[in-house]
Order: sequence, then C-alpha cells, then structure tokens
Amino acid sequence: MIKVLEGENSFLSKQKLQSLIREYIEKKPNSTHKIMDATEVGISEIINEYETQDMFSTNKLLVIKRLLSNKDHKEFVEKIVNTQDSSQSVDLIIWEEKNIPKNTKYYKLLKEINAIESFTKFNKRTFQTWAREYLKTKELEIDEHIFKTLVEITDYNPHIFINEIEKFLLSDKTKIGLKNLEENINSTYTNTIWEFIDAINTESNTEKHTEIMLNLLKNGTDPHYLMIMLARNTKQLILIKQMLQEGKKDKEIVSALKIPPFTLPRLKNIAQKSNEEKLLNIFEKIYNLNYESKVGNITAELGLILLITRLN
Repeated sequence: MIKVLEGENSFLSKQKLQSLIREYIEKKPNSTHKIMDATEVGISEIINEYETQDMFSTNKLLVIKRLLSNKDHKEFVEKIVNTQDSSQSVDLIIWEEKNIPKNTKYYKLLKEINAIESFTKFNKRTFQTWAREYLKTKELEIDEHIFKTLVEITDYNPHIFINEIEKFLLSDKTKIGLKNLEENINSTYTNTIWEFIDAINTESNTEKHTEIMLNLLKNGTDPHYLMIMLARNTKQLILIKQMLQEGKKDKEIVSALKIPPFTLPRLKNIAQKSNEEKLLNIFEKIYNLNYESKVGNITAELGLILLITRLN
C-alpha cells in the first residue's frame, strides 16, 4: 500500500492519517510502524527505513510527514514508485500539510498509481456540514440558532470547535443551550489568550505573558492551535479598536464581527487600553511564524517561545 494524504485541510488529513494508522494496527496486530518527519531526517535515512524489513514482523507501516519540505524528496518518490510491486511487506503513508503542486513529478507519479487523496479547505458551508456530523457522533443536540452562534464563535475552525465541544462533554450534558454556551465560552483557552494579550499591553516586563504562554505549552495545548487563537483574537482587537475610533455602536461591532454580545465588554476594555501598533506587530509576527512552521523552517512550539521573548 502507498497512500498520500495532501491538501489545505490539514485538520481532516491528520484525522485520516490517525484513522489509517489505527486501522492498520488493528488489522495487523503483529506489525510494526514508524513515523518519520522529512524536515528532521535525510532522504537516505528514509530510504533505508523503507527498504529495511523488521526481522520480527512480516508487516511494516512507514509514515512519512512533510516529504515535500525535504529538498531531496524526488529521490524517494522515484524509489517508491519503482519498487511498489516488490515492497509488499512495507506499507507507506505520506502526509503533507499542504497541497502538492500538480505540475511536479512528485504529484504526477503518485497520481498515476492512484495513491493521492486530497483534502479541500473548509468553506463556511462545508464546515457547518462537518460540524453537524461531528455533533452527531458525540450524541449532542443543539438548536439551529445556537449552532450558528457556536460556529461563528469558533471562527469556522475545526480545532477551536472541537475544543469547545470537548468541554461540553465534560459536563455530561446531551443538549447545548445558550446558557451552556455563555458559561463555556468564558472559561475557554480563548479566555487565557485574552489574558496573554492583555498582559503584553499592561505589564512593563515579560514575566506575566511569558508565564501564561509557557503554562499553555506545558499543559499540552497544541502550539498550532495557539497560533490560530492568537491570530484570531489579535485581529478581533484590532478591528474593535478601529471601529471604536470610528464611533461604531456596540450593536454594530457585534454584528460586523459576528461575536456574542456578552463577550464584547471585556474585548472593548482590552482593545481600548491596547496599543494598535503593538497589536499589528503581534499579528504580523504570528502570521510569519505560521508560515515558517508550515514550510518546516521552525517548529510551532519553538516559534511561540521565541515570539514571547521578542514582544517587548
């Protein structure tokens, strides 16, 4: 088996990858599996692993992440296509967190053997379809208007959406009501991110906001998720600050940003005492960090640690 998972919807492709690994282990309990990141090891090491059969198992699954980011990836692609029929005991899954350019040899060779499965980025309609199905799998009921509020609050982002739903599940409730929504939104990671941004603007040293970020990372929060939340919240503050300067009323701000009215007072307070230039600087740094982590130049966790040391 040779399987390539690619596309802009890295959330769904990651889910599929995890599912394929689980299924493989269940179907072949005596097999071995290994995961390698092509941004951290050389192609020769990957090829060696692909060609080496485990002496204690007849089946082996090799998972390669971010092959495209390795400058020598063509060598490995040609190798697996040429040896696919003779490597029956070694199954291969390649996971790419972005699209493989269709004009590359990489894409063409693997497309010819029907190895590529693509995952398209969510739009608002497809996200809502996915979110409804996800709620069904968790056996949660939700009224339509509350559902619409929830997807807007989570910014149509599956990572944030799942995080919110996981908190509802801890309460053992089977139906999400407006009161539940308000209670949970005020106790989310979003709340901690607001504290982080607020600390940047109010503290004269880096101690407080550094402590907040390091605690989030130590508690196992996905650094990619943190980047998404930081970018989203910073953008909201910039927009609120600009609309306040334009004399917009609360109702207009809530409508324009599609945020719950009960969250606005705190956001206004943070926005009013925030320095717009500093907010723009944070947003630009997060944007650049997100790009650098996606192309494999830096890990998201290390990037966030460097970010908090350079904010003041």
